[in-house]
Amino acid sequence: MKMKKILSVVLSLAMAAMLSITAFAEEPDSTAGFDMTKVGISKILRVADGVDISSIQDFTFSFTGVNGNGTTALDAGSKNVTITVEDRANGLAVGNKTFADIFGDANNFDHAGEYVYNVKETTKGFSSSDGNSEKSLEVDSSEYKVRVFVANTPDGTGLVYKEVIVQKGDEKVDPTITEREYTEDPDNTKTITASDAKFVNTYKENVKGDNDIPVLRVVKYITGDYADKTMNFSVQVKFTIPATATKDDVEVISKGTNRVKVAWQGKQGTFTTDLSDTESIEFTKIPAGTTFTVSEVQDENYKSRITGFVANPEVNFVAGNREDVPGAGPIVAKNNEVQIENKSDTTVPTGLVINNWPYIAIVAAAVAGLAFLVVKKAARKD
Repeated sequence: MKMKKILSVVLSLAMAAMLSITAFAEEPDSTAGFDMTKVGISKILRVADGVDISSIQDFTFSFTGVNGNGTTALDAGSKNVTITVEDRANGLAVGNKTFADIFGDANNFDHAGEYVYNVKETTKGFSSSDGNSEKSLEVDSSEYKVRVFVANTPDGTGLVYKEVIVQKGDEKVDPTITEREYTEDPDNTKTITASDAKFVNTYKENVKGDNDIPVLRVVKYITGDYADKTMNFSVQVKFTIPATATKDDVEVISKGTNRVKVAWQGKQGTFTTDLSDTESIEFTKIPAGTTFTVSEVQDENYKSRITGFVANPEVNFVAGNREDVPGAGPIVAKNNEVQIENKSDTTVPTGLVINNWPYIAIVAAAVAGLAFLVVKKAARKD
């Protein structure tokens, strides 16, 4: 009997659980509408910080109606949609458009049914080059299917949205516009507010110069009365290029007697050379949005100051090695220059200066003459 009671309790609990599951699986209240302001499509532009995108921040999309359940392509019609990317952070510019903004009120549709649209981006990609820059835009070729379910209201006087389903191929994606992680590469994840129904474009820009007017010049000056202008100082320029760029987008030349050593690790490039007076390391092409630092190995008899295109141009000379002095970047135009001045810290030796010898000789002669007269006069008195 005790076992039967236990089984009875277990069966009762199981039946209650099954009823709960059934209740959750039921269709939502037919009087409730679907909130179209929370779902939509997103545009993500991969672009370096600091780059001007005012001429390319509007992107266009087509919603082409196709046959649905109880509707035809003609019933669905077609729409052209524009999304403007605005929010920019960490190499991404993002824009969203809700389905409420795209479709409006459910009563814009003629009747209840499933309205189906094929969605793709119609923005044109491009690649261009001139004497100052190289620019390119790669456009996402993704296609989505948006299925909008429109139902009659219970009183039969109007229409209401019931559901929206978005698919990429055979897979459903979440169209909710919410904060989510976007993985740019295996080592780089960023948080954005967007839909999973997204189109990702890449805008890339390189700043170009030439041998006469480079994008960035780091030049050496050696000063001081006793400075050795033939000395070499080891100078290092360290770049951090945008995620959209590659090391092939950087061109460097030496305007000195020593070659430039180049080393890359990920998106960070290190350029090292020895510079003497008036020699320089110059970059004739740099990805727009690149940031950089300058370092130098110092001689104990010299102090240095760094001026020009740096975050904090210096007035005073500093002793010791210089480590990672930040540039004023990000670099977005050519003709930037950083000056590193090394001044001899050797003191002038004390003693007579050869140029004063004529004056010293005159004074010495006068003193000697006076002494002779004094001695002669003293001798006469004796």
